[in-house]
Amino acid sequence: MRIMDLGSLTVEVEGSTIELGTTKQAALLCVLAARANQRVPATDLVAAAWGLDVEVSMSSLDSQLWRLRNILEPHRGRTSSVLVRDGGGYRLVAAPDAVDSLRFERLGDRANAQVRDGDPAAALIAIEEALELWRGEPFEAVIADVGTVVQLARLIELRQQLEELRIDALIGQGLPHRAIVDLEEMIGRNPLRERLWAQRMTALVQLDRTDEALAAYARLTQLLADELGLDPGPDLRALHGRILARDPSLVGAARPAQQTRQPREADDPVAARIEGEARTADPVAVRLPRRATPLIGRAADTDRVAGLVLGQPLVTICGSGGSGKTRLAIEVAARVAADFPDGVWFVDLTATTEPDLVIDIVVSTLALSASQVFDPIQVLREFARGRRILLVLDNCEHVLDGVALLVEETLLSDDAERGAAVLATSREPIGVDGEYLWSIAPLSLAGPAPAVELFTERARASDPELVLDADAMASVVQICRALDGIPLAIELAAARVRSFSLTEIAEQVRADPTRLSRVGRQRGDHRQSLYEAMEWSYRLLTEQEQSLHRCLSVLPGPFPATAAAGVAPPDLNAYEVTELLLGLAHRSLLDVRPGQRGTGTVFAQLDTVRAHGRRHLVEAGEEDLVLARRDDWVAALLARRPRLGRPEAPLWYDELEESYPVVRAVLQRAVGPAGSAELIGLGSGLGFFWLFRSRMIEGARWLEAAQASGLQRAGSVEELLTLLRLGAGYLLRFRPDLGRPQLDAALPRVAEVPASARVVVAEALVSAAGGAWAGTAYDLLPALSRALDQIAAGTDDQVTQLFAEIIACITVLPLGRLDEARETAERLYRRSVELDNLVGAWFTSLAACVVESESLRPADALGWARRVIGLHERLGTGGSKSFLETVGNGFALSADHERAVRVYAATCAHARQAGVDWPEHPKTRELFERARAAMDPAAFDRAWAAGERMSLRDIADWAEPDRGDRFSSRTTG
Repeated sequence: MRIMDLGSLTVEVEGSTIELGTTKQAALLCVLAARANQRVPATDLVAAAWGLDVEVSMSSLDSQLWRLRNILEPHRGRTSSVLVRDGGGYRLVAAPDAVDSLRFERLGDRANAQVRDGDPAAALIAIEEALELWRGEPFEAVIADVGTVVQLARLIELRQQLEELRIDALIGQGLPHRAIVDLEEMIGRNPLRERLWAQRMTALVQLDRTDEALAAYARLTQLLADELGLDPGPDLRALHGRILARDPSLVGAARPAQQTRQPREADDPVAARIEGEARTADPVAVRLPRRATPLIGRAADTDRVAGLVLGQPLVTICGSGGSGKTRLAIEVAARVAADFPDGVWFVDLTATTEPDLVIDIVVSTLALSASQVFDPIQVLREFARGRRILLVLDNCEHVLDGVALLVEETLLSDDAERGAAVLATSREPIGVDGEYLWSIAPLSLAGPAPAVELFTERARASDPELVLDADAMASVVQICRALDGIPLAIELAAARVRSFSLTEIAEQVRADPTRLSRVGRQRGDHRQSLYEAMEWSYRLLTEQEQSLHRCLSVLPGPFPATAAAGVAPPDLNAYEVTELLLGLAHRSLLDVRPGQRGTGTVFAQLDTVRAHGRRHLVEAGEEDLVLARRDDWVAALLARRPRLGRPEAPLWYDELEESYPVVRAVLQRAVGPAGSAELIGLGSGLGFFWLFRSRMIEGARWLEAAQASGLQRAGSVEELLTLLRLGAGYLLRFRPDLGRPQLDAALPRVAEVPASARVVVAEALVSAAGGAWAGTAYDLLPALSRALDQIAAGTDDQVTQLFAEIIACITVLPLGRLDEARETAERLYRRSVELDNLVGAWFTSLAACVVESESLRPADALGWARRVIGLHERLGTGGSKSFLETVGNGFALSADHERAVRVYAATCAHARQAGVDWPEHPKTRELFERARAAMDPAAFDRAWAAGERMSLRDIADWAEPDRGDRFSSRTTG
């Protein structure tokens, strides 16, 4: 058993991989794995799987755990040796290597010990092995569990420490060029972490780029001053002084810039370990293609597949064209050759298109001869009996029936002795009993990036004089991203460095990656070009699959099955489209991923696959027709937008988020040469979606383009809505100079709005008023409030009337009429709850939070902040949490400086995470400085550090929970 919990939870039992997804069993297993070999109380397990406020019987918990036991121990008897009862809870009994999080910590401890012992090469092996275990966000399935949150924080911190330790090891090994590539991404994630900048400066000095190291120090100095008002720390200042003094110890470990490339052992300890094992293996009769270059980025795949081949009769490596299946199979076969003393053979099946000839080709490769008495199957069966052999069958997808017959009749037949094994490569499973699948993904583009390493390795082989400075490496990263990390595509692109610059190659692959092809001697197989690799798969599809493959090429990014049905040919129903999607995924032409918030499934074509499909779509003359179907589908999705604040609105936001890459493409097309006034009108209604999903800048740019397109009729309601929503966006970005002209043009026209458009115009006015309030353009609030009153007076719609009152309440806040605003906000909050309107409750809670903070009642403000946070979670917003600045200001004004600093630190951390400036409110800076001046520096530092670790709910939990308020609980609804 192996539990892979450092990412989407996956369990491997007896060689089979089981995806638990986000089920209750997954949540339970996450908590048990996070506290492996410890007792976990039943109450903690219930909270993790059902939530804190849900009543669950012990029988329900026992039922879920019984199912979990059956997964972990499919052949257990009456008692369990893995998941056992322990007092009032349960305990997961696991060896250190059986749970990835345990193994991760153990490898981290080993790496630290090896660094202390002065062995950076060994430490690098342990660190890279540990980092390969990290596949995504751990413990996502858990709803609520303090212990798991603590463990997650520990693991995240350890991962960051190991990443930094890896950089130290690379620099210590004289590999600063590799350190620089990884540091770019790490600094992007933590731009204020001084240690990363110190490592970058050291690596640059080792590369004889002292001027860039000094420029990096100047850049960080400015960044710290702008963001925190601080100077660099003493360690960084000392390093800066050593660089200025040209301290020779800083460059002692680096290789000279023009030094000839060393053998692989010198700069890749992981590959050296693998190659060392192969060199010490016993000699075996191995008939494998020659490996002229090292395999890059596949250490984990090689280890796992080698383990499967040693224990299973049939293992199939599945993946898309050009993903490196053949190269991985050859590496695995070489690794395990010593365990197959009777021989290892490689059989290339591209030589035939006839399934019936597969067995003949294998017999010929083994140099066997069939007599008149025995047919090839009998000959092969007799040869395999009693022998420990390995057959590597390459490219099986077009002769699956023949391969299945070979395996079933010779190696897996009832009278076969289980000594022979088959390692197959195919773009889809062979489909026989006993087959073990290993899906090979494209090379990772995250640091340390194997895709980038492969490109640089192959590019240097093509042009040993190639200079890879910072600008060049930026182009390399662009190329690898455009090629989806597909090894074949990367190698084809790297071969062009002798004829084109890296910038030119980046432009070529962005335009059409499928045009990449080999230069020089022809190989005579489907790997000659990326297009041929894709075409090989395309020709094996049915006519309907080919048609859908073409149509899907107009859907950028992940998309749900409903979007696929929207662009599919009209003669296909939704069920048929779903089945065809499964077929394309089965043939490695579609990626399958979890949907928004872990619900449902979405699909995605790699950019290279999409380029192939689009090429066929254009050649078939279908592009305009399919694009029109896509536009119609998006228009129908946008037309279903619920009323502002309705409980179903967050579900629509999720649906829109799931298809947003498609929506974005359609909206961009709507403001282009083939523009659509109807789509512009629908798109302009996305203001609150853009706000709640942190897309305000993108939304403002699109509204600007819509306004500039000239497609909206002058004086129309659609033009009025664009003015109001564009003005709101500018105000939210603290640009009243841009927002005011939009509103000045819009407000005089509100009185002329027809009755049919009053509700939607009212929502746009609410958005503008919210922008004016959040952007401190308080002088605009009275005019917006009057305009909303005009709309409300002409309708009996209760929600419109509610929002008119809410904006009137917000308008009096800057005037200091706090008692009046408090009474009104509390009344309107209750009214919003009665009308089941989330946005109304959100606005009134924010208003009440401001009132109580400015009334020097921060404890009461926290109570309202708790409601706001609950509503944030209900609405699914990931935007600014600047409202908590108001709470911090309340503490500062009340002289509770320690709490004020904690709240400021938390809001600052969340602002950095969201990519926005902090503080957002002008007076916060003055109050923050006042609180800092009033505290002892050490106490201030402790409070700030504690606040940075606090979540928004940690802050809200200072307040007493309002048990009777359905909008204040995150588990409600």
